[in-house]
Amino acid sequence: MSGLGDETRCRIRAALRASGRTHRDLAAALGLSEASVSHYTNGRRVPSGQSARLVVAELGDWLDDTTSAALIANADAPAVARALRRRSRVRTH
Repeated sequence: MSGLGDETRCRIRAALRASGRTHRDLAAALGLSEASVSHYTNGRRVPSGQSARLVVAELGDWLDDTTSAALIANADAPAVARALRRRSRVRTH
């Protein structure tokens, strides 16, 4: 899976710093591993839709609306693509 864009990744990292939280703190609050949070903040992975929403909920006071929307849109993109593929298969049968 491709990672987040540089701007989104940097804004998430800045929000984490501004909140005074560590990767460990955020991971505990989200019920995720510290490694997962590190992957998200370093741009190596895109969180799932649910995880993205949790990140936005936890860091929302420090994230701007554009970053929040980009994070959720990136997370939802694979699900949207799967739905479109399923829909196109139904049409061809």
